[in-house]
Order: sequence, then structure tokens, then C-alpha cells
Amino acid sequence: MSLGGENIGRMINPVPLPEVRLSYPRRQQYQRLSRAGGAMLASIATGVSSLMAASIGALLFAGLLFLAAITLAFYARHWLALAGRSRIGARSEEEVRSVLAPLRSEGWRLRHSLSWLGRGDIDSVAIAPGGIAVVIETKTRTYRYAHLRRLQEQAAWLACCRPRWCAPGVVAILCLAGTYGVQRVEDDVLVVSIDRLTPMVRGTANLVHLPLIGSVRCWERKRASRGGKGACARWARPALVAGLSVHWPSS
Repeated sequence: MSLGGENIGRMINPVPLPEVRLSYPRRQQYQRLSRAGGAMLASIATGVSSLMAASIGALLFAGLLFLAAITLAFYARHWLALAGRSRIGARSEEEVRSVLAPLRSEGWRLRHSLSWLGRGDIDSVAIAPGGIAVVIETKTRTYRYAHLRRLQEQAAWLACCRPRWCAPGVVAILCLAGTYGVQRVEDDVLVVSIDRLTPMVRGTANLVHLPLIGSVRCWERKRASRGGKGACARWARPALVAGLSVHWPSS
């Protein structure tokens, strides 16, 4: 029996979502800047030591210190470059957050930088008043198959491990923050540019129960009886409808 979004919404009690925190690429940027700063300070200190050693005639030792200073300088440059990449990713995620923000006034609940069992975090989750959840991965212009696969795993994880957030199902969307006019489906993931993100998210609000096809493996972590941590596997089944991949919580 199919249930509309309004009926589903009345059946689901809103679940409070954690507060917004810094995005993963922003935290990564600060960590990389910290490493770059440490390497640069070490390079300067080593360079000064090299000059002091040269002034007292210890030329061999001074040469070794000079080489070490140069190596540390290149190391600092490496981390600065990585921090620049993280800054671009963080800015893209902030643009997506800004685009999604108006949905709050329409009854949507938004969660950003959600921790999960995989690497990094889930960039954004938008939960419709009716309960459908949209998992959003943000990229600037390019992406790889591995990103689509990870987004599928995030959607399945949310369906399995946060069923109260998304009882009707989960939709996976990859947003390209640096492009426009993109809208396609790849490997059961809806890929859209930032200008089409909000309309696509809104379009999921009234999705209803549909026939299920395929299966996606989902991992959830639980504490063992002795207080340790283990992993158990459950299955979330995706349904493909209107170009959207919906992961239904396993029973």
C-alpha cells in the first residue's frame, strides 16, 4: 500500500539533529596549515642553525643543516598546496549549505558534516517534512566512480543506522558546486550542478513507497556485551524511480 508524503510525515516523530560543525575539508585545511606552519618554522630554525655553524667554521655540519632546511621548506610547500585544495572543497560545501538553507523555512531539517563509519564524513543530509532523506556529496567540478560508490554506501548506512531520520527512504545526490546546467544519473546516483540542487531536493519530498530492486550492503557499528566495538552487516534495498536512487531501511 502506497503512502503519500503527508501521511508518512504524521507517522514520523521529528528526531533532533546534532548541531552544525566545521566541514571535513575545512578541518582538514586547518590541520594541513598547522603542519605547513610547523615545517616552515623548523625550516627557518634549521637555516639559522646552518648560518651559525658556518660562522664558526663547521662547514660540513652547516651544509647538512642547510639541506635539511631546504627539505623542510619543500615539505611546508607541499602541505600548503594540500591546504589550498582543502580550502576549495570547504568553500564548495559552504556554497551548498547556503543553497540548502532556505529549505529550513519549508519544514526541512538539515544536517552537515555527519560522522559515519567510513572515511571523512557525510557532507549534507536534508530531511523532508514527510521523512524522505537526501544524502548530498559535494564536489567542485570533477569526481570519480569511487565517489559515487561511497555516496551509495553513505545512503545505505543512513537507511540502516539512522532509520528514525529517514523511515521512507534515502536519496543519493552528488552536487557539483563549480558547474551549471548538469543533471544526470550515474550508477543510481543523481548528479546535479548547484543551480539545480534545491529543485531536485524539493522534488523528493513527496516520494512514496515503490517496488524494490537490487541490494546495497550497509555496515553499522554496535557495542559488544563486554563494552567493545564490533561491526554487523545489514542490507538496505534501493529503489530506482524518476532517476532517483532511494535506499529503503531494512526491516
